[in-house]
Amino acid sequence: MIRFEEAIKKARESAQSLIENAKNISLEGVLLSGDKKLYEVTLSYDLTGRDPLGIQQDEGIINNNLLNLAKIMSYRKEYKVFLVDRKSGEFRGFRSQKGG
Repeated sequence: MIRFEEAIKKARESAQSLIENAKNISLEGVLLSGDKKLYEVTLSYDLTGRDPLGIQQDEGIINNNLLNLAKIMSYRKEYKVFLVDRKSGEFRGFRSQKGG
């Protein structure tokens, strides 16, 4: 059996390797599943889209307000629940967290 701390570490490692461009990974919560077989580790992280400066160069955006809007629109915060086997510590998958 693994401990909560080990499940959190495994979930964080999985997020870093599977989710491209995930930054500022934060623990939001961890609990034992109803059947007590899995740890459900909820992580949040920041994702950014295409670089607004790249957009400016590629598409000729001159207006600073439009550039600022593009920068804001390219950012989002995601929440995922990572499933880690309680016995083996094996990563089992992840799913979206509803409601963030």
